[in-house]
Amino acid sequence: MPRWSGEKNGRTHQTEKYFEESSSGAQLEINELKQREFQEKLHETEQFLEGSSNHVQSLEQELWDHNKTSEF
Repeated sequence: MPRWSGEKNGRTHQTEKYFEESSSGAQLEINELKQREFQEKLHETEQFLEGSSNHVQSLEQELWDHNKTSEF
């Protein structure tokens, strides 16, 4: 009976176990990369929002200063 017929021997079992362990290690790496990418995007977003907030505050101050000096 050929080995590929579905009959498992010790070597086949070891090979399957090796690939299972390899694939779970690869999945962990993928998850870590996704997490790192997410953290980088989050940091970029936080910086953008901080910059936007500072810009809005600057515009508010300009408007306030303009309104103080303008007559209606």
